[in-house]
Amino acid sequence: MLFSYAGANKIGGGVVWRILASRVGPLRFQSIVPAGHGDYFGVRVLTAKVFFANLCTLFVWGEAGSSGAELMPEFLETDMIEVKELRRRFGPVVAVDGVSFSAAKGQVVGLLGPNGAGKTTTMRMLTCYIQPDSGTASVCGHDILTDSIGVRRSLGYLAENSPAYPEMTVGGFLKFICDIRQIKGRRRKAALDRVVPMCSIESVYHQTIETLSKGYKRRVGLAQALIHDPEVLILDEPTDGLDPNQKHEVRRLIGAMAKDKCIIISTHILEEVEAVCSRAIIVARGKVLVDSTPQELKGKYHASLDEVFRRITTTQAAATN
Repeated sequence: MLFSYAGANKIGGGVVWRILASRVGPLRFQSIVPAGHGDYFGVRVLTAKVFFANLCTLFVWGEAGSSGAELMPEFLETDMIEVKELRRRFGPVVAVDGVSFSAAKGQVVGLLGPNGAGKTTTMRMLTCYIQPDSGTASVCGHDILTDSIGVRRSLGYLAENSPAYPEMTVGGFLKFICDIRQIKGRRRKAALDRVVPMCSIESVYHQTIETLSKGYKRRVGLAQALIHDPEVLILDEPTDGLDPNQKHEVRRLIGAMAKDKCIIISTHILEEVEAVCSRAIIVARGKVLVDSTPQELKGKYHASLDEVFRRITTTQAAATN
């Protein structure tokens, strides 16, 4: 996302700062600092939405008498993921049909949908495992078509079936991932010391992966996604195969990381959405049907999220045919 300062006008003794933003989606910023002035003055716009694809102008009131402005980038909540009209077909089957959305730092976005809705295919395109037939997406400013290496460096991906080399030990596999990501020396030790207890895999660290239960394999997969401390996490059914206690721990971990990362999870477990997601994107037959919050959906339909999901995926999906 690009921002440019467009000047200031005095109106009624105050100052209006105009910030030009080229984007679609939620915009959040907290402060503007007058040029040459070390103190922050009290401008707080907690949430503003810009719905225009082209340049839009936001007007923000500042202190009377201020003579310039500097936009402080550390206070901007920018979109880390931008998805634009992604499409993918497998033979006669249209798996993803014009999917668009954005996600910012601090958000946990749940991709919800019945089996075959296009969730996993969308994630595979975002992580550069497969290419779209049309459309594109960017992760931390890196385009999936023109800068796939930049995309891979910026994200951690837990794939659907937690692929790993079965003959490797857990420790050997994680060190192998460190080699791939060029994490060496003290950085490697620090990374392993961080993710092994974080994912509760100390007790199986020296076991071969083929001897692990499905739940432990899932946790090893999560550890490899986290080992380079990425800004973006894409997790395909992260609690699949876990027992209730393990599910609780993974959800707690996702919640703890949410402040500093942008996280997308796919799931059909609605309880999980309510537990960890700040947004819910419901997809069916390759199309986005709803992009809202779990609370707003329940309030709009006056029903549980489970009932909302059934209504939307059965009625709206049928209407799009």
